Amino acid sequence: MSISEIYSYRFISYHNAKDFFKEKNFSRFLSLYNANFPPDSDESENIENILARVKGERNEYDPFSYLFVVYDSIENEELLVGAMVLEYYTKSNCSHLTYLFVDKNLRKKGYGRFIIQKGIPICISEIEGIHQVKKIEAVFFETENPSLTPQNPDNEAILYQRIRFFEKVEAKWIDLPYVQPSFAGKSRVYNLF
Repeated sequence: MSISEIYSYRFISYHNAKDFFKEKNFSRFLSLYNANFPPDSDESENIENILARVKGERNEYDPFSYLFVVYDSIENEELLVGAMVLEYYTKSNCSHLTYLFVDKNLRKKGYGRFIIQKGIPICISEIEGIHQVKKIEAVFFETENPSLTPQNPDNEAILYQRIRFFEKVEAKWIDLPYVQPSFAGKSRVYNLF
């Protein structure tokens, strides 16, 4: 059985966002996002802003935002187990994997790998069709640099697990200084690469 036969998934854009927002799994999406990216963190964007862009409500210079959500049958119920937020920037013709998250109780079961390996190509194909571009130039992401991130017993292991995860899915590190611009009312973030 191939990995694509194990899970079901959906690409969410402004064409079908309202339907997704009515699903019972939408509240689970919000819970998983907030559990993985606490609203008080400078690194986390307000989920309402992301969802507005997914619905097509954006300012001229904002990226287009899309969701890729993954479901699995758990205890005979189709349950949202993880997702990613992917942005598309028209000026540079590039995408940014902004957020990737999997239920903390369901990690190390292949969901994250599935989201990357199956989700990115699907999203890119959909985005190229929506925006009528021949080929998106690149997909970028950022993650915390363990050497620049204050560590405590709760986050030390996860910082290195993220790096190993991205190595396993063959992500490539680009050696350049990076500072995440500030979100409304928050500070810039300097501990990413």
